[in-house]
Amino acid sequence: MFYKVSRCLNSVSKAQICNKIYLQFFFGSNCCLSNVAKIGCTELKYSLKKDLSGPYPTAYEPKEVEKGWYEYWEKNGLFCVNERPKYGKQDFCLVLPPPNVTGNLHIGHTLTVTIQDCISRWHRMKGENVIWIPGFDHGGIATQTIVEKKLVKEKKLTKHELGRENFLNEINQWKILTQCNIEAQLKLLGASLDFQKTLFTLDENSSKGVMKTFINLFESNLIYRKEKLVNWSGQIQSVISDIEVDHLEIPEKKKIRIPGLKDPVELGLMDYFYYNVVDSDEKILIATTRLETMLGDTAVAVNPNDRRYAHLIGKFLSHPYTGENLPIISDESVSREFGTGAMKVTPAHDLKDFEIGMKHGLKMCDILNDDGTINVDIENFKGKHRLIVRNMLRKSLSERGLYKESKSHSMTIPFCSRSGDIVEPRLKDQWYLDCTQMGQNALEAVKNKRLQFIPDHHEKVWFEWFRNLKDWCISRQLWWGHQIPAYKIHHKSDKLDEDLWVAAYSEKEAIEKASKKYNLSPTSIIAVQDTDVLDTWFSSALYPLTALGWPSEEENLERYYPLSLMETGFDILFFWVARMVMLGEHITGKLPFTQVLLHGMVCDSHGRKMTKSLGNTIDPLDVIEGVSLETLLKRVKDSQDTLTPEELKLLLNACKQNFPNGIPECGTDGLRFSLLTHDIQNQRINIDVKSIRICRHFCNKIWQGFRLFTKAIENCPKESLTPLSSEEVLSLDEKDISRWILSRLAGLVAVSNVHFEAYEFHLTSAAVKQFWVQNFCDIYIEYAKSILLESEEKRLFVCRVMLTCIETFLKVISPMMPFLSDELYHRLFYMTNIEFYPSVSMATYPTADKFPRWRNTMLEADVLTMMHLIGITRSLKSKHGVSQMRPTVVVAVEEENTLSALSPFSDLLALMAKLDSVTFHLTQGQEFFEQYPQDSWMFETCDHGITIIMDINEKPKAQENDFNKLDKIRMELNKLNKMLSDRGYRKNAPLSMQEKTMAKKASLEAELQKLSNYGKKEPEKITKDSSVS
Repeated sequence: MFYKVSRCLNSVSKAQICNKIYLQFFFGSNCCLSNVAKIGCTELKYSLKKDLSGPYPTAYEPKEVEKGWYEYWEKNGLFCVNERPKYGKQDFCLVLPPPNVTGNLHIGHTLTVTIQDCISRWHRMKGENVIWIPGFDHGGIATQTIVEKKLVKEKKLTKHELGRENFLNEINQWKILTQCNIEAQLKLLGASLDFQKTLFTLDENSSKGVMKTFINLFESNLIYRKEKLVNWSGQIQSVISDIEVDHLEIPEKKKIRIPGLKDPVELGLMDYFYYNVVDSDEKILIATTRLETMLGDTAVAVNPNDRRYAHLIGKFLSHPYTGENLPIISDESVSREFGTGAMKVTPAHDLKDFEIGMKHGLKMCDILNDDGTINVDIENFKGKHRLIVRNMLRKSLSERGLYKESKSHSMTIPFCSRSGDIVEPRLKDQWYLDCTQMGQNALEAVKNKRLQFIPDHHEKVWFEWFRNLKDWCISRQLWWGHQIPAYKIHHKSDKLDEDLWVAAYSEKEAIEKASKKYNLSPTSIIAVQDTDVLDTWFSSALYPLTALGWPSEEENLERYYPLSLMETGFDILFFWVARMVMLGEHITGKLPFTQVLLHGMVCDSHGRKMTKSLGNTIDPLDVIEGVSLETLLKRVKDSQDTLTPEELKLLLNACKQNFPNGIPECGTDGLRFSLLTHDIQNQRINIDVKSIRICRHFCNKIWQGFRLFTKAIENCPKESLTPLSSEEVLSLDEKDISRWILSRLAGLVAVSNVHFEAYEFHLTSAAVKQFWVQNFCDIYIEYAKSILLESEEKRLFVCRVMLTCIETFLKVISPMMPFLSDELYHRLFYMTNIEFYPSVSMATYPTADKFPRWRNTMLEADVLTMMHLIGITRSLKSKHGVSQMRPTVVVAVEEENTLSALSPFSDLLALMAKLDSVTFHLTQGQEFFEQYPQDSWMFETCDHGITIIMDINEKPKAQENDFNKLDKIRMELNKLNKMLSDRGYRKNAPLSMQEKTMAKKASLEAELQKLSNYGKKEPEKITKDSSVS
C-alpha cells in the first residue's frame, strides 16, 4: 500500500516526499508539503507537538500515544552520533540489512528492525556513541520484475518496447517512491536510524566501490568468464541465484498456472517413451519428468551392474528427431531402481547429466532460447513454449510408436520466486568469482574464534557450506543494476580469434589497458562493455564498507570498521553474511564484523512460513493500525487477475480462517514487544494476532498502572515527589513491603542487562511483565491503596516508592517500547520532581551498580511464599463458597524460622485475600488443632509445614470436600503401602527412590491424622472402608 504522494516527483525533493509520507501516518492525507519546512526550524528544538501536561486520558490509545514522537526525536538529532548533546564511552556501529526497493516492509523486516533498534537504544542509553546506518538495496531481479509487470498492466508495454534508458527512468521513479515509503514505515516502527547516512546500493559511492572491487578481483585473476550450468528463468531471461529458487513439492499430477501460458499446465507426470537400438529390433524404455529435454539428449546411461542392459553398453540408439546416434554408456551414478534404470542424458539441461557428460566427453546441446521457448528446428517445435512442446511430443512420439504412457509421479519442481516460472538448468557463459582462498579464510575465521555466531550451532552449517563451496556466478542478464565494468576487446581488422576482456572504469581506460596487455595500437581497438549487470549480492557484500563511506571517504571506515555487530536472519547466512566476510576481509585485511547475531524465520502460529499462497501473511501496518476482515478479503479479491479461481477460493478461505475478526489495532509498541517475547535465536518464530493482542493488553496494563499512580499523587506537592535515594531504601525495615518492591526493581534491572547483553530479549520481556503485572500492580499498588488512606507522611513515602519504580521501569522498557515509555516519562516529568532528559532514551540505562544493596533475595523468597499462601487462601474461600465474605484466618506454622519470616506480612495476607483478621501461631502438637473444631473451621495444608485454618459460618459443602480429600489420601496411602510391602520393589528399587517413597508416605499420614482428628462423624454417603494397614 502506497500513501498519497504527489506524482510530480521532479518538482519536490526526495526528503520532502519522505517527510510527507511519514507525516501522513500521523496527521492524515491533508498534511501538505509546506508543513515539512516547519519541522526543521531551530525554534522547535526539543519541542513536542502535543500537550502532556493536561488530564491523564482514561483509555490507552496507541495511535494517540505514538503520534508525534518520531518527529520529535529525529528533528532533535537524537539518532545522529555527531549531534547528540553528550559523547559516550565507546562507539557502537551496526547497519540495517538493506530492504529491496520493491514495496512495503513485511513482518520479517519488522522483526529485524525491532531487534536492531532495541540493541541500538540500549547501547545508546549505556552512553555509547551509536551509529546505526540505514540503507536500501536496488534489488536487481526483484525490482525489475515488479516494474516490468507494472508497465504491462498500466501501459501495455514491455521493457524492450520502452527501451533501456526509458525503462531505467521508470525504475528510478519507482525507487524514489518506494524508498520514501519504506523510510516512512521504518519511522513508524520507531527505528532510531541516522537517516542522514542513508545508503542506496546503486548510488555513486556504492558504484565506485563495486567497480573498484570488480577490477581488482579481475586483475588478480579471481574473476573469470566461463560456460557453466546455471539457474535460468525464461520469463526474466536471466540467471537467478539459489535464493530466488523456490522448490515446490508436487505429490501427484496437478495443474499449475505458468507465466506466459494461457492455460494451466499439468505437472507431476512421469512420461515413458522408447529409443530404438541401432541395427537391432530392440528398444530401450526411458522414463522422464521433462519430456521436452529429449530433444537435447546426447546419450543414454545405465548402471554397469544392471544385467538388463549389460549387453547393450557400447551400442547406439537412434534419436527419432535429430537422426543422431546416441551412445549407450555405463555410469555407476545411475540408479537401477529409478524409472526404468535407463537414464536419458541431457548435459546442457541437468546438473547430474552435465557431470556425466563432462566425464564421458558428451556433446552439449542447448535446446532453449533465452525466453524458454524451443530453439531446435525440428517439425514445428521451434519458437514454441517448452511446456507446450512437451504435450506435442507426447502426440508425436505416439504417432511414431515410441510413446508408452504417462503416470502420476511425486516430484520437486524449482520455481523462480520472482516470476513464477519453472527454472531451467542451462549452459551459459557467465562471470564467476573464485572463492577458494576467500572461502578458506572465512572457514578458518570461525574455527579460530575470530568470528562468532549467536547462537553457535550455526557454526556447523558454516563449516559444511564452505567445505563444499563453489565459485560464485556474479553476472545477471538484467538492465537494473551495476553494469559489469568488463570490456570485450575487438580489433578493427578482426584478427583476434579468442575472447579477450579487460576490466576498467571507462571505455577509454579499457582501450589503454588492452593496448598494453595485448600489445595493440589504441586506435585499432574497439572496447565494448558487457551489457550484463552484477548479482545484487555482490554490491550487498560490500555493504559494511560502502555504508561507512568507502571508497570515497576513509575517516568513518577507520573509526567504525569493523562493525560492532552484524544482525540478520539465518536464512541469508550464506547469500549475504558469508560474502560480506569473504570480500570484506579480502579488501581490508580485517573481518567486517566479529560477532553475528542470527534470528529465526517469522512463521505463523502453526510453524508454517508466511506466504501469500497460504494466506497467512501479516502486514505490520495492519497490526499497528488494525484492519477489518472485509478489507483483508477485498485485497485478496483485488489480486484475482493473477490467481486461478481455485487459488482465489483457497486464499479467501485461508484469510477467513486466519483472521476471522480481522486484525485489531495493537500499535507499534504492542507489535514490537510481541516480537521480543519470542526467543529470536530459535529457527522458527511462530507468531499470531492473538499473541500480539496480548502484548497490546500489556501496554494497556502499563497505562492503567500509571493512571493509578497519577490518582495517588493528586494531593502530594510536586517538589516533594522525588525518587528515593539509596540511603532511604536501605534504612527501610527488612520486612517492609516497600523494601520488597524495591528489591524486585533492582532484580529487574540486573536481569534486564544480563539478558540484553546475551540478546535474550524474551527473558527481558518476561522479567518486565512479571515485575509490572505480578509485583507492582497486583501486589504493591493494592498494598499502597491502604496506605494512601493513612497519614500524609506515609502517603507521600509510598508515592515516592511508586515513583522510583515507575521512573526506573520506563527506562528499562525504553529500548523495547520507545513510544509508550517516552509518553509516560514526559507525563511523569510534568507531575513530579524527577531529573529530566529530552527523551527517556537519552537517560542512562539502569544498571545493578546504581542500586547498591537494594536486592534482598531472602525477603523476596518470603514474599513469594506469602503470595503462595494468599493464592491458597483465595482458592479456599472460593471452594467453600465464601468468596464475598471476610473470614478470620489462623496460619499454623511448624518452624520458628518460618513464623518469624512470614508473620510480619499478616496485614498483606489480610489485605490481598480480603480477610477479617490474620494471626500466625507456632503449632505445639495435635492439641493446637483441637481448639478449631471442624464444624466451623476449614483446613488446608501447604508447603513449608504451614496449615491455613479458616473460620466460616456455613460449611456442608466444605465438610464434604474435606471428606473427599480424606478418601484420596487413604487411596494414595494404600498404593504406597502395597509398593513398600512388595519384595521385588524392596530388592530392586534404588535406595534413594525408596527413601522418597517413605517420605511421601509419612507426609500423607501426617495430613491424614490432622484431617481425621478435626472432624466429627463423616456423612454416611461418602463413608468408605479405607483403613491403612
